[in-house]
Amino acid sequence: MKKPTGKIGFIRIGPTGANYHQTIFPETKEDIEKFITERFVNNLNQQNTFLQIKQFQKKIENDFDFVLDTSLGKRDMDLMEIAPKDFLNKGYSEIPNHYLDTDLGKKVWDKIEEKSNHYGNKKQKLFLLIYSNDFRLNLSELCIQYLKYLSNKNKHCFEMIFYFSLLNSEEGFSMLIYPTDVYNFDEDKHKNDAVFSLL
Repeated sequence: MKKPTGKIGFIRIGPTGANYHQTIFPETKEDIEKFITERFVNNLNQQNTFLQIKQFQKKIENDFDFVLDTSLGKRDMDLMEIAPKDFLNKGYSEIPNHYLDTDLGKKVWDKIEEKSNHYGNKKQKLFLLIYSNDFRLNLSELCIQYLKYLSNKNKHCFEMIFYFSLLNSEEGFSMLIYPTDVYNFDEDKHKNDAVFSLL
């Protein structure tokens, strides 16, 4: 069954003007998750960080999406899409061109917490990968900072939480949300900060 997706791509400006190059996603949920995971793993390994992922494979049994062979050992990983139906109660065609950082951040955290409660709040050798397949729901730097703060402040089961933003059909960037050293965030100061999409 074909899964609905949003729009991600880039604008190339040339002699004949500007052209928008849209990323074409696979059709099924399983193939989209593999598509995202492949690019997340490639980007993370290129960063030469404390964590390297040697290989991954789809898990058929239990709740988790993938099992990873990492430099820390075997780890399970679950994926969580920032989908408009879950977070905005809207379809992709109805996504607004702006959002409040703390508003979307809190909705994303509530979904993380829901997953954690489902698995049990006791710490596990479990990674969570958050991603979006529509540029209007890409998380801003401030929104990511807010999620770092919330993930340190609140109890959850995940050993590590990552965010992956797809840039085009082959590339993206990954960011560690948890664990980090972000323990303070002024929610009142940033309550009206917003992100606007230009396209």
